[in-house]
Amino acid sequence: MAAHNGSEAACLNDNSFGPAVVGCRDNFDFTRTFEHSILSIAPSAIMISFAFARLPYLSGQPIAVHGGQRFRLLKLAAISMFIGLQTSLLAIACTSPAPEGQTYIAAVALAFCVSLLLLPLSFYEHSRSRKPSTLLSTYLLFSLVFDVARTRTQWLSSSEALFTRVFTASVAAKMALLLLESQHKSNWMSAKDSSSWDPEITSGIFSRSFYSWMNRLISRGYKTTLSPDSLYDLDKAIGATRHMSRGLSTEQDWIHWRGKSSLLATVCWTLRGPFLAPVLPRLALGGFAFCQPFLINALLSYLQQSPAAANRNVGYGLIGASAIIYTGIAVSTGLYWRAHERSLCKLRAYLIVAVYGKLVSKRAHDEKNASAITLMNSDIMGIQGGFQSLHELWASAIETAIASWLLYRQLGSAFTVPIVIVFVCTGLTLIVSKYAGERFRASMEILQQRIGFSSAVIPNLVSIKASAIAHTVGTLIQDYRVRQIDAMKRFRILTVISTILAFAPILLSPVVTFSISMGDMTVAKVFTSLAWIHLLCHPMIILLQTVPQILAAAASVSRVQEFLESESHVDVRSDVEEQEQNVQSSDSAVTPEKNADASKQPANFVIRAKNCNLGWKPDGWALENITLSLSKSSFTLLLGPVASGKSTLCKALLGEIPLLNGSMEISQPRRRIAYCDQDPFLFNTTIRENIIGVDTFHSPWYEEVVRACHLDEDFASLPERDHTRVGSKGSALSGGQRRRVALARAIYARPEFAVLDDPLGGLDPRTECRLARNIFGPTGIFRKHKVTVFVVGSVARHAQFMDQILVLQDKGVIFQGSSGDFKSSNAKTLPELCHLPDASSQDSIKNAAPQFTAQPAEEEECVKAPFPEGGLANYRYYFSSLGLPLLVLYLVFNFCFSFLFSFSAVWLNFWTESNQEDEQHNQFYLGIYFMLQFFCLGVLALDVWWLGNVVGPKAGIELHLRTLRTLLRAPLRYYTTVDNSITTGYFSQDMSILDGELNNAFGNSIRTALVVIGQAAVIATASPYLIVGYPLLLTVFYCVQKVYLRTSTQLRHLVLESKNPLYKHFIETVDGLLTIRAFGWVESHIQLNGNLIDESQRPSYLLDMLQQWLSLVLNMCAACVALLVTTLATQLRTSAGFTGVALVSLMSFGDMAGHGIRRYTELQTSTAALSRLRGFEKDVTGEDEQEGLTVGANDTPREWPGSGRVDLEGVTASYAGTDGQAEGASEQPSAQALRGVSLSISPGERVLVCGRTGSGKSSLLLLIQGFLLPSPGEIRIDNIAVQTIPRSLLRNRIISLPQTPFFFPNNHTFRENLEFHDDDMCLHRGKAETKSPKAQTQDEECEHALRAVGVWDFVVLQGGLDADMREETLSRGQKQLFSLARAIVRVKLRSQSESTDGQGHAGGLLLLDEYNAGLDDETDQAMWRTIVKEFQRYTIICVAHRVQFVEGFDKVVVMGGGAVLEVGPPGELLQIEGSQFRGLFGDRSGNGVLG
Repeated sequence: MAAHNGSEAACLNDNSFGPAVVGCRDNFDFTRTFEHSILSIAPSAIMISFAFARLPYLSGQPIAVHGGQRFRLLKLAAISMFIGLQTSLLAIACTSPAPEGQTYIAAVALAFCVSLLLLPLSFYEHSRSRKPSTLLSTYLLFSLVFDVARTRTQWLSSSEALFTRVFTASVAAKMALLLLESQHKSNWMSAKDSSSWDPEITSGIFSRSFYSWMNRLISRGYKTTLSPDSLYDLDKAIGATRHMSRGLSTEQDWIHWRGKSSLLATVCWTLRGPFLAPVLPRLALGGFAFCQPFLINALLSYLQQSPAAANRNVGYGLIGASAIIYTGIAVSTGLYWRAHERSLCKLRAYLIVAVYGKLVSKRAHDEKNASAITLMNSDIMGIQGGFQSLHELWASAIETAIASWLLYRQLGSAFTVPIVIVFVCTGLTLIVSKYAGERFRASMEILQQRIGFSSAVIPNLVSIKASAIAHTVGTLIQDYRVRQIDAMKRFRILTVISTILAFAPILLSPVVTFSISMGDMTVAKVFTSLAWIHLLCHPMIILLQTVPQILAAAASVSRVQEFLESESHVDVRSDVEEQEQNVQSSDSAVTPEKNADASKQPANFVIRAKNCNLGWKPDGWALENITLSLSKSSFTLLLGPVASGKSTLCKALLGEIPLLNGSMEISQPRRRIAYCDQDPFLFNTTIRENIIGVDTFHSPWYEEVVRACHLDEDFASLPERDHTRVGSKGSALSGGQRRRVALARAIYARPEFAVLDDPLGGLDPRTECRLARNIFGPTGIFRKHKVTVFVVGSVARHAQFMDQILVLQDKGVIFQGSSGDFKSSNAKTLPELCHLPDASSQDSIKNAAPQFTAQPAEEEECVKAPFPEGGLANYRYYFSSLGLPLLVLYLVFNFCFSFLFSFSAVWLNFWTESNQEDEQHNQFYLGIYFMLQFFCLGVLALDVWWLGNVVGPKAGIELHLRTLRTLLRAPLRYYTTVDNSITTGYFSQDMSILDGELNNAFGNSIRTALVVIGQAAVIATASPYLIVGYPLLLTVFYCVQKVYLRTSTQLRHLVLESKNPLYKHFIETVDGLLTIRAFGWVESHIQLNGNLIDESQRPSYLLDMLQQWLSLVLNMCAACVALLVTTLATQLRTSAGFTGVALVSLMSFGDMAGHGIRRYTELQTSTAALSRLRGFEKDVTGEDEQEGLTVGANDTPREWPGSGRVDLEGVTASYAGTDGQAEGASEQPSAQALRGVSLSISPGERVLVCGRTGSGKSSLLLLIQGFLLPSPGEIRIDNIAVQTIPRSLLRNRIISLPQTPFFFPNNHTFRENLEFHDDDMCLHRGKAETKSPKAQTQDEECEHALRAVGVWDFVVLQGGLDADMREETLSRGQKQLFSLARAIVRVKLRSQSESTDGQGHAGGLLLLDEYNAGLDDETDQAMWRTIVKEFQRYTIICVAHRVQFVEGFDKVVVMGGGAVLEVGPPGELLQIEGSQFRGLFGDRSGNGVLG
């Protein structure tokens, strides 16, 4: 023991805390007291505390891993061996005659206690946790590192040899334990459990720290094409369903009492756990970052010593320190961002759930409903971007304070210079921020208007093009785009200022600081100070750079909160049972028996209203003094003229219209209710899924419903039968088919109460009568199931099936009674009831199979965009929108910035070397240094401005115009097969990516790449030997980016595609909110929304994790470079100055390299949006291009068509052929919409086209307008083949009244909806022409048209032509009248133009497609008289199911199965026994009803 005592004597402070030992072990070790206290006692105490908290938690958890018992026994055996070694150490320590300090026994004893706790912890962790124990792995790792240091001390000292050997053995055992406890357990989980958990959930702390759980996905993405099914499942802890199960009512209640920041406070409180999770790794990251200046100072001081005086152990220690510091930075960065990205994922899910929850609770026709789409996309993305810097706010403040104190120690009072500059820049940034939020909000409002307008236009493009208003619509959309870009320019000017203020501290602070303290410019002091300045300013740069994002996020939070605080739908119907129970409870003490008897008697009505005044505004009632009662199982028919309030009353019965006075009671508010809207809403899914809704499929009941609605005949003609997709808004079906599918849905729901708004309108009379009998008749399906029915009809043909009839007029009920009372009254003459045709005509029509327009097998090809390919092609597509001069100039700016940014550090080294020899040139070097930094800042400002206000806007406007042009000239098949959400995505998320991510990634990737190249050159100045390693480093970079890029590009593509179903669901919810709420599907759709959110988050979250994987790899590469620089510097004694330059550059090199590759990858992945836009423009063949026409060509005579003659010769056409890819000869008959149609219509003839629903009537009109292509056959108008005329010109010259007219959304005037501007090819040209359609007013024409249709007084009452036209205030009949007025404006303009040319008023061609659907008889007659008067010399082709005056037509065309069955004058056809027309028309003594 003498040697031991001698060693103790040699160490001067081994029994003190130290921490560095003096007098022994080469003065390069910790003291024993420090090692016992910090490296042993502290981790043991922490472990014991956490173990006692963890064990009770694990004991209460269910068993998750049922296998791996042998492996568990192996771990327990290893722990038992470790306990034995710890017992031996405790025994040796207790029996040692010379204990090593007061902490010696305590350290060994606590280590022994920890070893005992390892046994139950490992036992429970194995079976009750799906992942390796984080607690065990973390403790074993850190204690192992500490024990290695203690082992070195034991062997270097002359202490007890036995203790040293046993302690070394325990270290080896601990290493084995660490390896065992780090193994994942997914192999032993059941197939059911393992399939529902992604590798991240089953990975341990090491796999999560180094992102090795991503390797399998990265390999899969590199080798194969990723699909949604090949992605990992989303962790349920960050999914949307977690928030839905907790509910949002409490949080939304907070919104109403916390003021402006209520939503922000609610979010922060609700997600406090996820938001706090990144705090610890962020603190660790800051700690490792602050070690860098100390390393630089120590290394430069070491290099300035002579080789003889330098301690080689110090050199080795610096090498080890650099490895620990830079590895720690890499790992802590990865852990920090993993936790932060998970919190952002939760944030997005929470907000979308809240927005959707609010959406389904709002009024169905609230104009703000469409804003939910923008909020869900752009605003919540902006909030995520603002929260991206959440932890940088507090971390920057802490790091700035610490860096200031350390810089003060280095430079004295000069440390205030960076602080003053930072505070000045911060103050200026705050001033700028006052305007930034307002400007960003203004741009977002325009964006919302553009997306809302586009989403309203896209489902109605067929109607828009048929009405020849495509130019007006396109110009308005492009005008919105230009205004949005201009608003963003104003915001980006402030972004340029923010960028200058952000970089000013790091570029100007060194100049001013060194100008004050340049008296002592040593190498170590200069570069250590430069490192501290970097650490002081860098957080502020990040913070100030994110100020625009934070302000944008604040504006978005405000917009989301405004939406959540907006007025909700309030069901004004009171619960009768609840009221009676309240009354009974209040009177129970007086008459308990009477109350008991009364409570047993259910209400004998379903709903009743008493003296109700209904309307949206207190001073503008839509319905007045409504009193009615609907008895259980009764049938009520509501009649009334156009705009009498029939649809309003239907919605009032559903509780959708505000009740201003009176009372409305419902006996059971939760009863099953079905609703059919006047314009049926259908989801873009299969027919079957539309019919069954959210209910389960029951085959017998389903078949009964299908037969009752006569859909079985339609299914028989379809290869996919009821699995055929209906298209967006049912665009793939005819109007009658949409109504029957909606009616089948109402029946399938097994309602107790059904509200049907004109469910039989637009059907051919045969189908109408059969449906009426099957549904409303004595043995009908509603009668059989005792359903209470409230049905709206325009005429009283089926009144005999009704128990009660109501007549609305002048906002009130003018008649209420039975059908017998109605017949005998003078209010209205009851029309003749159904007339069924004879058997022969019925058989002939039955053989004419109905035709659907859907193409289900080919839709998937249209919906699923191809994998983004052709990177260079994407860039060429983008650059073509810019032009070469703009691009070259931008590259020059970036080269200048890169050189100035990198060379300034080298110049600083020249200055320090010159200062050591002669201080007389300080002013010269300082001036050059200031010039470099100042010009660097100026070039950066110019660079950012050029990108944001010149390059980006030009590309954004041009590419939007190209996409818009492609959409407007797309063929019919595109509109009927591609989901609206796909097309909407081009104008919403793809344009948002183009303006934001793509624009920023393009600039940052170029700028950062050049800066990294400059820094690499600067780092190489430390030692020429570094250049030898650069090829290897470049190889690593190349391999990493290649593997990463392919996977990330696919993930980005999946991110875009996965959002489409969510977009679709939001759009369909906005359109069908009334239907969803009426059926009681709100909860089901909220659940569906949560599932869609999770599906959209899967690729998004994995993409974020992949980016962090890349960051980790690049930071590890930087760690390797730092290790190499330190090793070369300490072993080869390189230049201290250039080593300082290299190490300072290394402080940001890893971040810069990672930033550069991430930005480049973001650029590549953002080009998925470019690929989609390019593919859309390339793959969608324009209508004119199919026929080889020159877009915009106009060789057709100006007066064409002057007579209106129409000739069809053997025309066969199909919807599948509208893309120009399918040849008619190879088509199956069932796929043909028209078959062998030959027809000749003379000038000025009025032709009635009739037939059963789906017989091809509307297809004939589409053919004449060029939507369908004859193949084979030919169609000629005034002896000019339609195929030779550009489609836009063709529709411009033909006047059409589509079945569903389109009107601009709210905030557009009556004038905009009526005026016609005939340059319909403007947007088809190469240049962007955005001339406003308001250039030439048409007041006289508009007034004439409105007076002609009888709605001029209504327009004047609303405020005149320049008043907003609100579509929800118009009834369906009024919409048809406005559509006719729009056509009359065109006639007036054409007659004026021809009069100017001296040609007089010629004829033309007018197409009417179900113009009178939903109109009452009086309005129908008035509308027909107006048509006859205003279109005297026009050839009129009319498709109608109901016509008052057949004598007004010269010819009748009866169609069936896409073929012409009969042609002739109506009078002659009616006289022919068994004729098709006679069977359709019925008895002429009643109303004319045609097929």
